[in-house]
Amino acid sequence: MRSALGSAKVNILAFLTVAVGAEGFVQLVVDDLKKAKNALGDGGFYYSEQEVLHLRTQLAEVMKRLEKQKNEIVEVQKIDPVLEATLRASIENLTNRIEALEEGRLERWDVTLVLLQLLGAIGVILGVVLGIARYLIGK
Repeated sequence: MRSALGSAKVNILAFLTVAVGAEGFVQLVVDDLKKAKNALGDGGFYYSEQEVLHLRTQLAEVMKRLEKQKNEIVEVQKIDPVLEATLRASIENLTNRIEALEEGRLERWDVTLVLLQLLGAIGVILGVVLGIARYLIGK
């Protein structure tokens, strides 16, 4: 459709696409209706004409619905800061818990250092015992 209108030098001023399941339609506002009708007809596209006034009526209806739903939007905006504060407090609480757990647990490296220190101490004790035993045996 785009290439057919482009080849005919038809400018699209506004458009609306609507999809319903696997089907849909496109509403266009073009600068040259006659050229657009010829291009779409030659391209094998199904089309129908509507006055732009009808589209303005549809737009006015949408604006009225939005105005009616404005109160609902305001309510959501009022709830949003409360939810945000609740989420912040929950995240801060979880962060504090994680930090407390990380401070309280031993890392693998800490355990390795303790084991090496114990092995070193055992080696020193064995060295002293063997040294005393050699000294006593050598006499």
